[in-house]
Amino acid sequence: FSNNFHFSWMIPPKSAVLKLLVSSLFYGFMMFTGNFGFYVSSVDFAVLFRLSTPIFSTILGILFLNEKLNTIGIISMIFVFTGILFLSFNFQWSQSKMPSFFQCIIQLIAVLSSALSGFTFKIASKELENYYMKNAQITIMVWRFLFGSLPVLFSSLYIEP
Repeated sequence: FSNNFHFSWMIPPKSAVLKLLVSSLFYGFMMFTGNFGFYVSSVDFAVLFRLSTPIFSTILGILFLNEKLNTIGIISMIFVFTGILFLSFNFQWSQSKMPSFFQCIIQLIAVLSSALSGFTFKIASKELENYYMKNAQITIMVWRFLFGSLPVLFSSLYIEP
């Protein structure tokens, strides 16, 4: 290692630690619910729910971060929503029975936690960029993966013993 190499980019400012921790916890929760969602349902059913994540993320951004959608963004959301509708109208269940109410709730929780993970990522990123950190997104990713790996490990051990 040279004298120029240091780990200061990993240390967030004190005022950003809470936002970084919340973002990391939502990321870990997203990973856990996503893995559990694939465990309780067939892959095609879980993926159908996951396709709605951009819609929920967009709604959170508009409501809480004052983000605006331009024409291309609106068209994109219409395409996503239309695609989900077309898939659901002609959906071929891979299982012999319809998914249960419990499976739908698990999938909805996974989608919402994924949207909240992206939402809190934006909040933490903005906080770190306020301190002019050059590698703000890399710092967030390191902390999210450190915290997120634990729920993934535990859910994997439970699902695939």
